[in-house]
Amino acid sequence: MPARKAGSNVAGLERTIRALKSRLVEGDEALVALARGLAAAVDAAPENAALWREYRAAVTVLMEAGADGDADDDTKAFLLAIRTPVRSKVGDPKKS
Repeated sequence: MPARKAGSNVAGLERTIRALKSRLVEGDEALVALARGLAAAVDAAPENAALWREYRAAVTVLMEAGADGDADDDTKAFLLAIRTPVRSKVGDPKKS
């Protein structure tokens, strides 16, 4: 694996994964792989807003997977604040 810049998303994600390692389960391997791929893609194309959105969502889910189940109110509020917003549906509302 090539050396990564200290400030890269890949390097930051690897530090996060190491910190969460004891709390991630075997079923989280695909999520870790997804986050790694997105981190590398964002580092390669930092101007791509769609990649940033997907990467941010993947990191949020990874953090939730690594949470020990008793997140305090501040953690819940933080995770809610960084979650990718759900867009409203396009079109006319249904008539009653």
